[in-house]
Amino acid sequence: MIVSKREANAVLVQVGHYLGPVPKCEFAWRDEFGVMVWDFPRSRHLPKRWLELIRWGLVGTKNGGSRQWGRFRRWANTALPHVTTFVSYSDPSVGHTGALYRACNWRWAPTWQRLRPPPSQGGSWDGRTIQAVKDR
Repeated sequence: MIVSKREANAVLVQVGHYLGPVPKCEFAWRDEFGVMVWDFPRSRHLPKRWLELIRWGLVGTKNGGSRQWGRFRRWANTALPHVTTFVSYSDPSVGHTGALYRACNWRWAPTWQRLRPPPSQGGSWDGRTIQAVKDR
């Protein structure tokens, strides 16, 4: 079911999501398996009819992520007919392998930085910290 940003953030803190709470989102979905937080894509190169999964906080139930995804997807097919694509990113630098996405039949689409690393080493928002390449 759809929940407020505050409720979604409480779950993210509870499960210890490595990125922590979200400052903004379009909506969040919560059930007994955890919370999925959605927003429009942050990349200006992606269409606004897509939705980006910006946080996925699971409570640890066996197969909970794939069960939650299936339930969300069935709801989204009816409630969000204008959305054509769901996108998310995994961060191998913090141990993400993309296993959950594969279990949910998501397709791997590498970002261009994965295929050809930029000379800037992935860039930096603060001028000091190098950003790791993410997988889409």
